[in-house]
Amino acid sequence: MGAARAFDSILEFEKPDLVHLHSYSIAVSSLLAHGVKSKSIPLVYTYHTPTTTCQRGTLLRWGNVACDGVMRTTRCTACSLAGLGVPRVLAETVAHVPPALGDLLGSRGLTGGAWTALRMRDLTSKRQRAVRSFLQCADRIVAPSNWVARLLEDNGVPIEQMVVCRQGLADGVAISPSRSRRTESSGSLRVAFFGRLDPTKGIHVLLDALARVPKLPMSLDIYGVRMAVGDDPYYASIANSVAQDSRVRLLPPIENQAMIETIALYDVLAVPSQGLETGPLVVLEAFAAGVPVLGSDLGGITERVRADVDGLLIPPSDATAWSNALARLISDRGLLKRLREGIVSPPRMRDVAQEMHRVYIELLAQKARHTA
Repeated sequence: MGAARAFDSILEFEKPDLVHLHSYSIAVSSLLAHGVKSKSIPLVYTYHTPTTTCQRGTLLRWGNVACDGVMRTTRCTACSLAGLGVPRVLAETVAHVPPALGDLLGSRGLTGGAWTALRMRDLTSKRQRAVRSFLQCADRIVAPSNWVARLLEDNGVPIEQMVVCRQGLADGVAISPSRSRRTESSGSLRVAFFGRLDPTKGIHVLLDALARVPKLPMSLDIYGVRMAVGDDPYYASIANSVAQDSRVRLLPPIENQAMIETIALYDVLAVPSQGLETGPLVVLEAFAAGVPVLGSDLGGITERVRADVDGLLIPPSDATAWSNALARLISDRGLLKRLREGIVSPPRMRDVAQEMHRVYIELLAQKARHTA
């Protein structure tokens, strides 16, 4: 409520022609969106991450299976409870608790632990209604990938309310693929990973793949962003796997401005994501560096990587398939050359800006017609 009121004050002061929101959260809420619409200001929203429609924020059912993204109260309640550590069988049972009971418990101030679990179906139902209300407020919803547009359509968003506009690289930062600084190696394949050290990013799958082929002549550099401070079981397991394989290095993350020139030092970029990516931007950075992508056949990666043209697409959680793909790149060095030659320059931010400008002009013209 406080954030919506504060934003309303900003609207009164700035008197914008149009508002473009880039997140959905406690602060950027349906209440805030309704405040924008109450002033007859055109509203655009970009669906950047699954946190909008997925209560767990990953679009992974039970934490490990790609979800269709349709907001179904019972199913989403059970998945959310499982994400909080409730055993799956119990989560599926508690997910059927009538929302009226949860509402009653909430009205009596019963929260935390088992009380929150019993209220979860009611809380999930209310959140999903709020999300749908938020989406209905938007005059245009920007989907960075086709799969996002399909997910939104499956959740009741009209096609005419959406526009697909993919990400682009900032102007002036990309280098030409022909200027890739990587020289031909004598046989050892150099692989790089950039990203969060989080299960959804799938680096554990790639490490499992390497462990299955201990004699494969290759190296893997992991430029990892550690997510937790203190006790972090996932990081500990990754560090342990790295310590057992001399071909792997765990390195600190690099600055954004150094991404492309660093990627260009490798033969291939690995993107083993286990969740649905709306981008990912790192694929575009790899192509700007002239480096093929070895990526999960999932979400935005599938839409950006052309199999056997500028990269290889692998079943996300199949470590054996990842091992085979790495072995294929090593045994057929001509393949790597063909993949490099298949890379085309990625879109730029100016292309995205031009598309957004067209959307803005269209909405402002509609407003002018309605007020004439």
